[in-house]
This record gives sequence, C-alpha cells and structure tokens, in this order.
Amino acid sequence: FGSSCVCSSIAELLAVLMAEETQENELVEEEEVTQIPGWAPAVSLDLQEVPTGEEDEDEIYSQRSKLYRFKDGEWKERGLGESKLLRHRENGKIRFMMRQEKTGKIVANHYPYDYPPYCELKLNTGSDKCWVWTTMDYSEDEVQVEQFALRFKEVDLAQQFFDAFNNAKDENAKACETGTEPKERETKPSQPSQPSQPSQPS
Repeated sequence: FGSSCVCSSIAELLAVLMAEETQENELVEEEEVTQIPGWAPAVSLDLQEVPTGEEDEDEIYSQRSKLYRFKDGEWKERGLGESKLLRHRENGKIRFMMRQEKTGKIVANHYPYDYPPYCELKLNTGSDKCWVWTTMDYSEDEVQVEQFALRFKEVDLAQQFFDAFNNAKDENAKACETGTEPKERETKPSQPSQPSQPSQPS
C-alpha cells in the first residue's frame, strides 16, 4: 500500500512539471510597443553617432587587459579595457590606444617607435603576463613621458601583444622612411634618463 502511494505522488509531480512546461511553451511572447495611435511625444530625440577619432583607422589588434601607470613612486591602476593597435588608412601609421571600458575615457594613446628607451617592452619583475614600457603619451591634454604596465590574463595573450606591438614599431619605422611621420613627431623629444624597474603592480 505504501509503495503505491509513493508511485502515485511521483506520478502527480511529474504530471505537474510537464503541465507547467507545456504552459511555458504556449506563452505568447510580449511585443515592444514603440507607437501608440493618436499620441505623440512632446520631445523627439534623434540618436546621433559621436565621433571617436578612429573613423579613419583599421583595428589590427585588440585584447582586453588592465593598464597601470607608474606615478608618485607607485603603480596606480589606469584602466581596464581593450588595448588596441590602430592603423591609419592614409599614412599607414599605427598607434596604441586604450579606453577605460566603463567610461570610454582614453587612458593611453601613442605611436610605438623603436627609439630607446621608449617603447622597449620588458617583462615586469616576477610576472610573465605583464609588459612594462616608457613612452611619450598623448592621452592627457599635453604630451607626457609615461611608464606603463599592461597585464594580461594569460601568458599567450601577453606574447601576442609583444609580437603585435613590435611589429607596429617596424611598420612605423617604414612609414617614417616614406615621409608620413606625423608633424608632432618630426622633432624627436629629448631622451630622458633610463627609468628604473619598479616593483610588480598588484
């Protein structure tokens, strides 16, 4: 008798679950109402595209990573987002650019050049997923000498950036030989003293 009750309870539970599943499948999908007959909004807002400054460039590299900046004697997080290499369609120049993904603010913006001590990628102490380099950066109102550290999630991703960044340096060198170097770089900046290697960013 007890066994029969258990079987009956299980059968009823299965029946209820099957009925609920059938009901869910029969539900009519809701449609978004975008217009109401006889009514018009007081203000009409038209969506407009905001220029990004990247309209004349092609993205040749992109990878999510975290950028740090060495400032006031310590590493400070600069932003999390897509680190990109962008090639200009007319002059062939490639720049490194990164935006903070939550705000869209540019946190790094410069041309990779083979001009020591600038743009020499070095692994940060104790990490094979983080590259450190010094550069003349244009992300602020005025050009500044910055020391960056870019950290990736995986070693392979860090290696891919190393290859892409150094390839960009080679291509920019060829672009300079053909006279397409940007005006702001026609006069090379004075060479600062070689920065010391800071401790690994946390």
